[in-house]
Amino acid sequence: MVNTMTNGFHAESGVEAVDSLLNRGGLLSMLGTIGLLTIATALGGLLEGTQIFQALVRPIVARIKTPSSLIATTIASTFLVAFASGAQFLAIILPTRTFVQTYKDMNIDTKNLSRCVEAAGTVGITLVPWGVPAVFAASMLGVSPEQFIPYIFFAFLVPLINIIYGITGWTIVKKEYPARSFQQQQNAAVGGMSHE
Repeated sequence: MVNTMTNGFHAESGVEAVDSLLNRGGLLSMLGTIGLLTIATALGGLLEGTQIFQALVRPIVARIKTPSSLIATTIASTFLVAFASGAQFLAIILPTRTFVQTYKDMNIDTKNLSRCVEAAGTVGITLVPWGVPAVFAASMLGVSPEQFIPYIFFAFLVPLINIIYGITGWTIVKKEYPARSFQQQQNAAVGGMSHE
């Protein structure tokens, strides 16, 4: 049983299509994807724990004055994390935690932040050839990521549509958030981005 889990199940049914489904391999066949996910998780822990990402983005966030620049910066930074780490959950978590207070300070509903991060972090991550979703898809399709990425039109269009929404203001929902106290603003300035 341990051998089957490690190396995979092998059957010879006589039907080539059935055999190709049954003889996919065990844990060893998934080692590349699992290894990439493990390394990306470790990188994400380092980026968040040391606040390197927040330090890189802080000067850019300070220059944001309009909703359109905030949305474009959110999408760009999400792609930055996606290309740096290859991990979908990091591309979602780091920009969300970094930009949530900026959205609140500009009285833009955080569901806009969610939509932007989803556009680049959930859908757009498939455009990263070394990303976990692309590596997984490549192993399932039996082709390299470079061969199928140019045809993932949805992954190209969703971030672009969100940038257009930001420029035009269409579907950008405003929301009044309580003002932060002076002490909260000082804590955010000293400790980096607020995680409230």
